Amino acid sequence: MIRTILCVVLSLFIAGPLMYVGVCVAEEASVIQKDVAGDYYKKGQYDEAINEYKEWLKKNPFDAEAFLGLGNCYAAKGQHDKAIEEYKQALKFYPDYPEAHSRCADAYFQLGDIVKAEYEYRQVIRRDADRVEAYYKLAEILNLQARYEESIEQCKRAIKKDPQYAEPYVAMGLANYKSGNLDEAISNCKKALEMKAGLVEPHRTLGFAYADKGMTDESISELKVALKATPDDVDARLRLGRSLAKKGQKDEAAEQYKKTISIKPQYADAHYYLGNIYYEKGMVAEATGEYQRTIEINPMHRGAHTGLGLAFSQKRDFGGVVIEFKKAVDIKPSQPD
Repeated sequence: MIRTILCVVLSLFIAGPLMYVGVCVAEEASVIQKDVAGDYYKKGQYDEAINEYKEWLKKNPFDAEAFLGLGNCYAAKGQHDKAIEEYKQALKFYPDYPEAHSRCADAYFQLGDIVKAEYEYRQVIRRDADRVEAYYKLAEILNLQARYEESIEQCKRAIKKDPQYAEPYVAMGLANYKSGNLDEAISNCKKALEMKAGLVEPHRTLGFAYADKGMTDESISELKVALKATPDDVDARLRLGRSLAKKGQKDEAAEQYKKTISIKPQYADAHYYLGNIYYEKGMVAEATGEYQRTIEINPMHRGAHTGLGLAFSQKRDFGGVVIEFKKAVDIKPSQPD
């Protein structure tokens, strides 16, 4: 009996340290597993990272940082809905997690839900007032909602916290332009480019602002820079075509309108301005086709009805002239021409 008791005590004495060592090894293995997930993410191996994070979270279901990492993997794959689910899990356990709110806002923005994105960016600012990027991104969202004064205010807050941060000047320049403050828009865009020459958006806004001020050469120059970086920007390409047409470079303008249509076939204004080029070059049949296509896309396009009426007049179709001019007048009775 005594011998049996001694054997049990001895076995516990020996096994105890071994059990402790086993627990430590298991915990260390888990930590390594989480680090491996992070390494996979940095290398762009997102599926492998996702698997590692999921295994880690089975053993550590309250790790907000791991949920954030998992969400980042989904976001990197373009699966923003899944990313938001993981960010929400992180916030469930750690509501004051600024990075999770920020990433969640980014995902909502990618999905086009600017209302929820705005809410999340405001949560970031509430929890970490020094995150200047959140002010800038909030300003971008406010611009999308035509809330330009609010956008400018957020930009000023960001610049006050970090005077060397270029992006708020970009958003503020766009807000100035949309508000009709062309000189302020130009000033802020130039400031952004002085601080960060590689930015594209300031060139786009400058191109539009210069065009509105009648500075055609400057507009063309800036829009070409913007389009070199973002060739599918149909609005910038259309505006470039209009500036070229104003300079009398009709063939070059027509080329820009055709490129715009190739990118966005349903862009009514591109068809309309191409029709104008054809009309000015005496290509009445081609002009008629473009005006008709414009009206198919947008029946309320007053300019296209006017242009079509003029095209009919060249063909001596005066009944068509009256019909189209009457439609133009019905759309905008106050237009003298």
